[in-house]
Amino acid sequence: MIREIDQAYSFFSRISADVGGPLEWAWGTLMSRGNINSLFFSDMLAGELASLVQSIPLEAPVISAYPVHAQIAARAGFQKVINLVPDNYPQYFVLAPGALNLLQGPAAYGRFRDMGVPAKDLEVAGHWVSESLATNAGADSEARIKRAENKQPRRVLLPIGGAGAQKKYVLELLGLIKEELKRGDLYLFLNTGDHEHVYSAIKKYLGSENISHESVTTWSGLKDFCGKHDLTAGEPDFTPAVTLFHFDSHFAAFAATDLLMRVSDVLATKPSELAFFPIPKLFLRRVGDHEAQSALRSEELGEGTVECREPARAAAYLNLLCKEKDLFVQMNENVADAAGRGIYDGAKQAVELTK
Repeated sequence: MIREIDQAYSFFSRISADVGGPLEWAWGTLMSRGNINSLFFSDMLAGELASLVQSIPLEAPVISAYPVHAQIAARAGFQKVINLVPDNYPQYFVLAPGALNLLQGPAAYGRFRDMGVPAKDLEVAGHWVSESLATNAGADSEARIKRAENKQPRRVLLPIGGAGAQKKYVLELLGLIKEELKRGDLYLFLNTGDHEHVYSAIKKYLGSENISHESVTTWSGLKDFCGKHDLTAGEPDFTPAVTLFHFDSHFAAFAATDLLMRVSDVLATKPSELAFFPIPKLFLRRVGDHEAQSALRSEELGEGTVECREPARAAAYLNLLCKEKDLFVQMNENVADAAGRGIYDGAKQAVELTK
């Protein structure tokens, strides 16, 4: 069921991003209208599906990264259900009645309370970040600052989101920075995930513009690449201007971004769940209005840019982050500061709350 919902979401996200205009406005508006009725129907569906988990002991703690899962567990009668609220925009349908709903930032807490959600059902935990990234956030920030001081070219990681809705935007951005890529002013690590249409289009464009590039399409190749590009090491003998990553496996497509962040200087991403990760971020155009608030959370921490609705603005910010070091260094210092305050330990906090 979730896969079918995701496929429908991806399809309409791609259409709205490609067409733009009124269609993008309509889709963005729809994505920010998760009212109390949507929660009512979602929770009612969860009650119908509760029998699917009846064989699991009710004293087993449940941590959910998807609200329907938490709603099912709560309706089934599990004694401890923790729901990880996915983004920073408050909507009723991302909540699970009867669960402890953990939030990634204090602004979301205030908004949910204003919507009438009881305090006992809410708690601010921090950002949902992979253990390796959270643990090494401070050290990785120091390594990135040293790379800037040594005038090593910035490595920019650009992952295509799960919806695959950014092809047009990314191709326009490539056209604006192609000379910088050819001069070696920056390296682009472009994870096309499992989106064949995006991978083919970008590969064709790079070939037509004579921009040096290579492809990594296996898990072992990805691991080898990350080993050669450790942040604390020097640059490999040769790195093409663009490295394309493409995978058949849905898991590998997503997991690759986590691994590549550990060897990258800047993350260029739409303000999705990646907005909460510990790395300097250049925010590209959102897909759905609910994503805008996630960029604001990063901006208030001082480790992300404003949302760049147009590719020209994103290209200008890239020049600022890659050719000069003041903003880049400041962002890394803010990441390290946030890491020291436990901002990126939300997943760890969720686990501890089950004890």
